[in-house]
Order: sequence, then structure tokens, then C-alpha cells
Amino acid sequence: MIVLRRFTFLSQASLLSLLPKHLMRIAEHILSIGYHSHNNDYLEICRSCKAIYEIPSVKEDPAQRIPVLREICWYLVLSPHDPLQSSLLNSTLEDKNLGEIPKFRFINYAKWICF
Repeated sequence: MIVLRRFTFLSQASLLSLLPKHLMRIAEHILSIGYHSHNNDYLEICRSCKAIYEIPSVKEDPAQRIPVLREICWYLVLSPHDPLQSSLLNSTLEDKNLGEIPKFRFINYAKWICF
């Protein structure tokens, strides 16, 4: 049974090596999101989402960009206030693509109310 699990893991790892680099980076960050979600570490989840968002293929395609940007906004709001959260919040507010998400552009007002 252990050998079967090891074989399954090795076959998944070898399949991941066949993916293009940008898809491997996305898969790596998705695994990181799953890991940090068990601890409710919203700031680290937000950082992983931000790393996915910074991948050029994601940032150029609106169908991929908008859902990831929404996730960044949600996890920013859920994360506790600290200097890293403030830095991520400011860099997200400076992003010109935030205007594509109608209700999320009001995150700037939430920043001033909450903090």
C-alpha cells in the first residue's frame, strides 16, 4: 500500500514536470494556498494569489486575471493588520486592473474605515 502511494506521488510529480513553466508556478502556488488554508493564514494565501496574479499569462488574460484579483481582495480583507498586509493592500490599490471589478474598487474606502 505504501508503494502504491509512493508510485502515485512519483507519477504525479513526473506529470507536473511535463507542464510549461508558468503552469508549474501556478500549480506550486495552488498547493501553497491549500497548505495555508488549513491554518487560516489569510495573509500567506493572499501572497500566493498575488504571485499567481503576477505571472504574465494570467495578468494578460481577463478571464484569468479577474477571479485571481478578487481572491487577492478577499484575502486582504480577511488577513490581520500588519506591515505586510498594509504593503499588499497599497500595491493592490495601485493596480489599474482593480477598476474592472466594480464593487472591489471600494476596498480603498474599507481601508480607511477599518484601519
